[in-house]
Amino acid sequence: MDYIIHVPLHQKKEKLRGYNQSKYIVMGIQEIVNIKVNNKLLIRTENTDSQTRKKRFSRWENMMNSFHLKQTNQLQNKHILLVDDVVTTGATLEAVPNMFGELQE
Repeated sequence: MDYIIHVPLHQKKEKLRGYNQSKYIVMGIQEIVNIKVNNKLLIRTENTDSQTRKKRFSRWENMMNSFHLKQTNQLQNKHILLVDDVVTTGATLEAVPNMFGELQE
C-alpha cells in the first residue's frame, strides 16, 4: 500500500460540520499500519446534497463529477486505500475509483 486517502467533504460542509470523520478514521489507520496519508490529491469540487434520503440511482447521480484528482502523476502505479466514513449503496466510493481508473489508461 502506497497511500491512504480519505473521501473529502466539500470545504463548506466541513466548515459547517467542523470536522471530517473519514479524516479521523484515516489518522487511526495510519497510526497502526504506518502508511503515508495524502490529503491533498483528492478534492471535493461539488457541495452535494445529503445522500440520506436518496435512492440508489439518485445517490450515484449526486456523486458523479463531485471529485477532482490533483497531481495524478503521484498516483501512477500506486496502491491506494480509499476510506469513507459510511458505505450504504457505495455511490461515493464508485465515483472516486472511476477517476483512479483513468490513471491506468
